[in-house]
Amino acid sequence: MKGCLIVIVAIIALIAGGTVLVWMNRDAITTGITQAFEQPEYGKQDYIDKHYGNLLRSLDAAAASASSLFSFGAAIEGMTLPEEVLFAGINKGENTTEVVKRFYWSGNSFFISGGYGSGTLSSEAISKNIMIYKNDGPWTYMDDFVVYIEYKGSAEATPP
Repeated sequence: MKGCLIVIVAIIALIAGGTVLVWMNRDAITTGITQAFEQPEYGKQDYIDKHYGNLLRSLDAAAASASSLFSFGAAIEGMTLPEEVLFAGINKGENTTEVVKRFYWSGNSFFISGGYGSGTLSSEAISKNIMIYKNDGPWTYMDDFVVYIEYKGSAEATPP
């Protein structure tokens, strides 16, 4: 019986100590959590639209005028895409049709909010930061399409 009381007191002391530690570091913890879910500047809508808005509106228009996955894929293939476009894919259910794939990756991480985002694509020795555009418009022939554009740093991109 005495051993159980000692264990219970030890657990209560650990919980109280942990609570005090968290309370003392609450600002650092809150900042860390916020930063973990905060979009970098190059992943925000304003930045992506400023540099690639014309391209993205062309893709939106092609998606709106297409009647099938194949006609939309053909429209994308017919466009002159800047070299920064690493991937353009069309999603329908569990299937992804890769229309453009200029970089083959084995790992990825993404954060998308409101159709715009950022992420990382990585292969064995290379890691690339990307800007993401995802449009899940009102189409019946697809669920959405997504475009990955390589972010090459703070140098100004030239819009297509």
